Amino acid sequence: PYPLSDIMNYNNSFYKVVHKKKETTDNNIVYYFLNPFRSFVSNLICQHKNLDAIEKSLYDLWRYFERFDFDLTMENIHVWKEFKAILSDEFNTKDQEPLISDVAFCRQYITKLLLPLVVPIPKVDIAHLTLAGLPIIPALIAKKKYNAAIVTTEHGVFIRENMINISSSSLSFFIKRFIINCSESIARLAYTRSDLVTSVNKFNTTWEFR
Repeated sequence: PYPLSDIMNYNNSFYKVVHKKKETTDNNIVYYFLNPFRSFVSNLICQHKNLDAIEKSLYDLWRYFERFDFDLTMENIHVWKEFKAILSDEFNTKDQEPLISDVAFCRQYITKLLLPLVVPIPKVDIAHLTLAGLPIIPALIAKKKYNAAIVTTEHGVFIRENMINISSSSLSFFIKRFIINCSESIARLAYTRSDLVTSVNKFNTTWEFR
């Protein structure tokens, strides 16, 4: 089935929706998707983050989703196995396997994080971020596609507030570690890739320079 929401939400033609789904085969997922996916996730959650690798993998994944279907890709068994392998490598879970529900939660988190890559980015001169967090993803695509400048203005501090919320939640330690590592990487990416970072108070700058 091809839900009409695919066409209505993203202004796609029916032909394009069907064509992308037909092209999203196991072979194409393994050949075109798994390498940038592994680079993105592993650098996102590891201790020694390579921001250049994260940025490049985002561009590669964006180009991939221009050609292939998002849902079929993210639900593919090869992607699930690769994601589990990445977690095992980066979090050293070989001695004690994480709960399957924790792995599923983390994979869903990554899926939602990548979702902006499938939404068409309008032509803009400036991409304005009101927090140094997830909006950096579509902003980077605007910068790549249209040479848009990125300006970040923070009223609060995304990474600080996220760490407080996650730490006090009832989530498992495994999930907390995963989300905080992801948030740290995304925040660093936002600060370092913005052409200008401004703050509404001096308290924020203490965290922004860390």
